[in-house]
Amino acid sequence: MDENLEFTLSGRLRNIVLAPSARNSVLPLFEAITNSLHAIEDRFGPDNLNTGKLTIAIERENGRITSCRVDDNGEGLTPQNYKSFLTSDSTRKIARGGKGVGRLLWLKVFSHIDIDSYYQSEESINRLSFRFTESDKSPISNKKIDQAQKGAIVGTSVRMEKMKDSFQSRAPKKKGTIEAEIIRHFVSYLISDNSPSFFLYDDDSEKINLSDYFRDHIHEQLRETISINIDSDHKIDASIHHLLISKQLRDSELGHNTVYLNANGRNVESYAIDAQLGLTTLRDEFVYMGVISSQYFDEYVSQERTHLTIDSHDKDAIRREIFESIKKFLAPDIAEVRDDQREKAEKVIDSNPRFMSISGDLDKFLETKVPLSMRNEEEIHLAFEREYRRERNRYAKDYLKIRNSQDAASIKTRLEKYVGFMNDDVKFTLAEYVIRRKAILDVVTDAHGYQDVEKRKHHLEQVIHEYICPMRSTTDDMDYESHNLWMIDDRLAFYNYFASDKPIKNVQPGNSDRRKPDIALFDLGLGLRREGSDQPVVIVEFKRPGREEYSNDSPVQQIVNYIMSLRGNGSVKDKNGRVLANLNENTSFIGYIIADMTNGLRGSLLGSFVNRRTADGIGLWGFEENIRTYIEIIPYEKLFRDAKCRNEVFFTKLKLQS
Repeated sequence: MDENLEFTLSGRLRNIVLAPSARNSVLPLFEAITNSLHAIEDRFGPDNLNTGKLTIAIERENGRITSCRVDDNGEGLTPQNYKSFLTSDSTRKIARGGKGVGRLLWLKVFSHIDIDSYYQSEESINRLSFRFTESDKSPISNKKIDQAQKGAIVGTSVRMEKMKDSFQSRAPKKKGTIEAEIIRHFVSYLISDNSPSFFLYDDDSEKINLSDYFRDHIHEQLRETISINIDSDHKIDASIHHLLISKQLRDSELGHNTVYLNANGRNVESYAIDAQLGLTTLRDEFVYMGVISSQYFDEYVSQERTHLTIDSHDKDAIRREIFESIKKFLAPDIAEVRDDQREKAEKVIDSNPRFMSISGDLDKFLETKVPLSMRNEEEIHLAFEREYRRERNRYAKDYLKIRNSQDAASIKTRLEKYVGFMNDDVKFTLAEYVIRRKAILDVVTDAHGYQDVEKRKHHLEQVIHEYICPMRSTTDDMDYESHNLWMIDDRLAFYNYFASDKPIKNVQPGNSDRRKPDIALFDLGLGLRREGSDQPVVIVEFKRPGREEYSNDSPVQQIVNYIMSLRGNGSVKDKNGRVLANLNENTSFIGYIIADMTNGLRGSLLGSFVNRRTADGIGLWGFEENIRTYIEIIPYEKLFRDAKCRNEVFFTKLKLQS
């Protein structure tokens, strides 16, 4: 018999792509185990695999794998099997998914392979042994074939020697990793009642029966067959074996809960579903393992058995159907995730009532719009926000169709739906705005107290200023919801332009006034106007809560000085040069001084025109006809109380009272 392989071995090996990695380093071992399983089936038949026995031995030096051996009691390397061994890309095992390249992978990872096989001939048991190396001239060496001694047992031993450095450095170093890898790769055999016995020796460890070991760690299992629609013209059947197993058998490289796609009884692809599930461990101590097999996978597995050569679109369709099946199996665990999501979703809706217009049946909304992986309030809020915008856009498009429709009945039905949605949307949006007002009032009220209780030091006025209106900004820099001017006076919320903490010259180009008071003491707060020449300009001045020291720093005089500077320098313009107000001697001004009514403040007001008590007796006001200016002093206590009173009916209706 010609002992030369029927191809150029070195060239064939170059064409096999197998990068050094932890998983690829043990791939040759898996190939040897697969050959043993086939040999056992050939000897005892597919219905008697439990008669078979495999022994796997791992040898190490300083914890690193050097050699692997696989022994079996299969039919052995018969002349027909040996011929197939010598044939590149042999089709002998094609019915079982064999690609004819398994023994080539041995040489990608190990320097040489020693084979010792006993097989039954017509009259006796024969023995065949040889060494397999990466050599074009003599890949088969030290070949011996003779009659075995009396008492010899049929079977084969494959010993893979001297793992190459590039793979050895990546190979699993923990002994438990190898057993877990073998279990995951051959799980379809191990979960069968007709499985051969798998025994493992890892260096000097005790023998492990992998079949028993795996079954002892199964908590729950279920088999089912599903149909998967890849597209409108293509449907495949797949078998799913759902397993709930001890978490110590999880695939640490992938995650906790994993899916294994099998082809011809072996794992080809695997992926984690932790993110999809929104879970890691299940019921505190288990993980999920799904083993999926299909004739479709058998047909489209790569020659290296590292992946399925299926279009990515088709893979996505397969994964979606698999996950739907998994969700049913893990219904109790998923229910816990949904309960947690529901609790968070309810909090989001409480804070954002406008989402009530699109949430409807909340459980259905979560099921269809919120993936299990969304576990925090921010993510769930974004899911609501996306759906809210989609719904508004959909109704807006419907409205345009209504306007162009000639069908009276259709117009009536669709218009009713549109109006119903808009009414709900308006109500819920208003409720959300009221909730926001309540939250802002609570925060600002707290900021009025001491910043440092021991030193009896109040917060700076900037803190409250920032909440009411962001500093160093104008209307050009923010939207309507960025300020809370309604706290001072609800009418201020409707002004079209303001400048907060800006030098006068920035809002009035004809003015060279660079004054910008120290913000720690006082500032030019807000210069505002409304459309129409008869509308007054409003200036708001904040003072630090509890401030006593004013000396010659009269806040009334400060506002008067700002008014005089503004009145004598022409128009106020926005950043685009549009005239917002023409200021002259007929322009009216309103000034608000937000400050606690301390003795120091009272002293600074002596002799000023701001000397009349407000109706509640807490604040002061005054009007100076000569400069057409009204100024009111609003203590912080009055500011917060009045704002709450104006909104109290809304807070009560929404049950927001603290």
